[in-house]
Parts: sequence; C-alpha cells; structure tokens
Amino acid sequence: MYELCDDMSYRAIVDELIEVPEAADTRDTEAVKRIATAYLKLLFPQVRSAGDITAREFKRYCLDRARKMRDTIKYQLRMIDVKYRGKDIPTFSVRPDSEEVG
Repeated sequence: MYELCDDMSYRAIVDELIEVPEAADTRDTEAVKRIATAYLKLLFPQVRSAGDITAREFKRYCLDRARKMRDTIKYQLRMIDVKYRGKDIPTFSVRPDSEEVG
C-alpha cells in the first residue's frame, strides 16, 4: 500500500471519472479530487483504469465520501470566519460516459 503513494495513475482515473461544474472553486475541486484519489487507492487498489470500477461504486465509496469530508471542513471554516458563510462546495458527479460495461 505504501508504494501506491507515488502512483499518479489513480489521480488520472479520478480526473477521468469526475465531472466538475463550471463555477466550481479550484480549492474545493482539488480537495475533493485528492480525497477521492486516496479512497480509490485504499478501497480499490486493483483498479488500473476508469473501466475497472463502476460509476456507482466510485460515486458511493470515493466521491460521496470525499465530498462529505470537504463539506465538514467548509462547515468548520464557516464557524470560524464570516467570509466563508454562504459558500457551499459544488455538486460533483460521475461522468455519464464513464459507465462501466461489465
């Protein structure tokens, strides 16, 4: 598992699977992608391409959890500083063309 730390192929898979809204904040986008990549490495180390994981599994075990973790951070920031109020993280989704065939 430690050797996966330097493996950038998982980030490429996440970039391929996640659809980012146009008005998404870069900091939130990068945070969600990094967390989703970590979940992908930990939970699905056998994945070598976007076709090796179903969109449903990726969304449920990687993307949704990453978004929830980032949402927790944003909530804590809103508690600390007024300038973060009213700023929610965008709704990321799995690309429709990344549906797995089998």
